[in-house]
Amino acid sequence: MAGKKLSASILALIIINSISVAQPSLQKMQQKLSASKQNTTQSFYRFDVISKMKNQGSILFSPDLAVQKSNLLSWLADKLALRQGTDAFLQSGQPSIYAGSQVSKLKQYFKGIKVEHGVISLVDVDSKVRLLQMEFYSVPGNLEIVPAITEAAAMEKALLHVNAEKYVWEEYTGIDVDYAFPKGELVIIEDSYQDIGKLCLAYKFNIFASKPLGRNHVYLNAVDGKVVSVDAVIKHLDNNNEGKSVGKAASFQKRSSFLLPPARPATAEDKVQIKTRDNKPLFDLASGYTKYSGDQFFSTQQVAPDKYRLWGATSANSTPYFVLNSNHLLFPIPDPSLTDFTDANNVWDEASYIDDTTYAALDIQWGVEEVLNYWWQIHNRKSYDANNAAIKNLFHYGVKFKGAFWNGRGMFYGDGTQDGNEWDAATYWCNIECRSRELFNQ
Repeated sequence: MAGKKLSASILALIIINSISVAQPSLQKMQQKLSASKQNTTQSFYRFDVISKMKNQGSILFSPDLAVQKSNLLSWLADKLALRQGTDAFLQSGQPSIYAGSQVSKLKQYFKGIKVEHGVISLVDVDSKVRLLQMEFYSVPGNLEIVPAITEAAAMEKALLHVNAEKYVWEEYTGIDVDYAFPKGELVIIEDSYQDIGKLCLAYKFNIFASKPLGRNHVYLNAVDGKVVSVDAVIKHLDNNNEGKSVGKAASFQKRSSFLLPPARPATAEDKVQIKTRDNKPLFDLASGYTKYSGDQFFSTQQVAPDKYRLWGATSANSTPYFVLNSNHLLFPIPDPSLTDFTDANNVWDEASYIDDTTYAALDIQWGVEEVLNYWWQIHNRKSYDANNAAIKNLFHYGVKFKGAFWNGRGMFYGDGTQDGNEWDAATYWCNIECRSRELFNQ
């Protein structure tokens, strides 16, 4: 009897060890490449695995490495020892092309289920891979992939965790999916709440609350229903929806001058207009005095003989961006309620503004293009998603709302309290520092 128990224990130990050994990991990939490097003239420059974050690493290849982009998936399968029918990478989105090089993303999957945050970003030059940046998760082969609780039960637990007074879908009757009732997605993710670092099957919900304002990806273990991770989509909000840099903003105001627009706008020979195929300008160049950044040039679009609106696109990549007036509404905001900021002669002066805070709409229009140009010129990046996504900006969000934020689909800017004892909050929430920080949260 004792012999049978011992044999069973040894068999279980062998099975556990074989599962562990069979799991692909970046550490094993590094060992395999280090061994092969000694026997070949073709090598990589450097393989770094972050010691404190075992799931992240990078490979910088030498120009002569014989790994074509078309062969990368099979190369990864070999070097990572991926398990056939278990581990896979699938391309995510379209590659971004930058002057002879391409940037692509591969998402990690386990038995057909997406591994959250598992991604490989690759750069290839002339179809030859030069750089891999990897976040790869070593998933146990025996990980449970069948949920033990229903999506409805998981959603109920997610709402209990968020515990908001009101959600955007409760009174919304339109067709905008952004305000629809959340649907759960099964993913594999690391537990950061209970069993720290352990991978599990989880339901992922995008919970959009309107009171108090908040939007989070909430992950619940699909076996026991416990919350395992929360990822904030709207960042930099506290319980009062107040920003974190009020003192700093006040100092900005003291150094700034908010006077009427100058009588003589400056010239703009350095600006390049975007043109249509018949060589007619698609967007016009406007001048105006912004509330925070002084006299600036920015793009507008003519929609009638005496009507220009704050719509534009970058000259390098035609990345679209625009500023709309949310008219002090809170989420959910129906599209018909949004209006344009307009001007009759495209010289944006005091006659163009609804009130003093509207100057800041020009800060948004000018500043967004500056951020987009920075992304392209310094980082070779087309918009926040690297695929030329439009930047939607809504000004006058809420009543005396102190803050600016990205909600997952666009930027929203409040007016601030406008109290006489405070600095003009609307100024700061539309300045270029605040805007660039929030856009970089993507």
